[in-house]
Amino acid sequence: LLATAPRVLRPGGWLVMEIGAGQAEAVRTLAAAGPWGPPVLRLDAAGIERVVAVERADGETADG
Repeated sequence: LLATAPRVLRPGGWLVMEIGAGQAEAVRTLAAAGPWGPPVLRLDAAGIERVVAVERADGETADG
């Protein structure tokens, strides 16, 4: 999703995703390589990083 969402998401738009246990570090790495601001992570009831939100930060426009 991090690789394909910029095609349809305008700068300033947010992508919010549920992630699996143990995936937070990979998501941080992928977000840093793309047109995203710093990821915002939220914990689930068990204290596991479960939801990530990233804002499209570049100046390119979305398709359409």
